[in-house]
Amino acid sequence: MRPHVFAPLDDSQIISVTQSDQRITLPSLPASKPTLRLVPLNARCLALWIKLGDSAVVGSLTTSMRCAVGSLEHPLYIGVPNSETHMSILCEGEPGDFVLTPGELWDYS
Repeated sequence: MRPHVFAPLDDSQIISVTQSDQRITLPSLPASKPTLRLVPLNARCLALWIKLGDSAVVGSLTTSMRCAVGSLEHPLYIGVPNSETHMSILCEGEPGDFVLTPGELWDYS
């Protein structure tokens, strides 16, 4: 079985995640298997709270999840429904910086 392969779509951006809820406009994502990859630049965050969707928009999904921070070797991958344009994120613990990269995650098993 071959591992999942992430194909970056556009340039990455660095986001600073704090303990306050931050609303992030998602970058352009591919139509098929849209995925975000989050890679921590420092390990101060204990966990991430992520909410996909925009609570300010009627009918938007608001799926909340608590995620492990991940690492450089094992990034955090988040599948994003095609209709979503925003994400809210906050950290548990101290603030930290993350590289956010849009792309596609393929399973070549």
